[in-house]
Amino acid sequence: MTRQRQINRKVSSPEKAEPEAVWRMLGLAARAGRVLIGVEGVAKAVRRHKAQLVILAADAAADTAQKAKRLCQQAGVPIRQFGTKNEIGHWTGHTARAIAAVLDDGFGRRLTTLIDQIIEPAGKDRQMNNDVNTTLGG
Repeated sequence: MTRQRQINRKVSSPEKAEPEAVWRMLGLAARAGRVLIGVEGVAKAVRRHKAQLVILAADAAADTAQKAKRLCQQAGVPIRQFGTKNEIGHWTGHTARAIAAVLDDGFGRRLTTLIDQIIEPAGKDRQMNNDVNTTLGG
């Protein structure tokens, strides 16, 4: 790469992650057929070790959230609470959905990174993992 190209190249900064970037990436993964939505489909993907990341809506029912957290913790699948049911549904091309599983490793890693960049500066510091341990007595 020439020096001028290096200077002109845009470098994304971890501090500048926006929620819109998460939704665009989730939409791209959905269009690629690498996202499952809904409680039953996600549970099946997690049990079969196909899910690379589970995204749980902040406004999901408490029972749904508790079951998802427990299942993901038992299977060792990362879970992040992010957005609303309407946002998850909209960006995956459906009506409101409380939960989505990302099946592709690349999309899963990138989405996890983006969500963590947004959540951690906001002071939530991966509260989902603490909630799971509390729920399971760990």
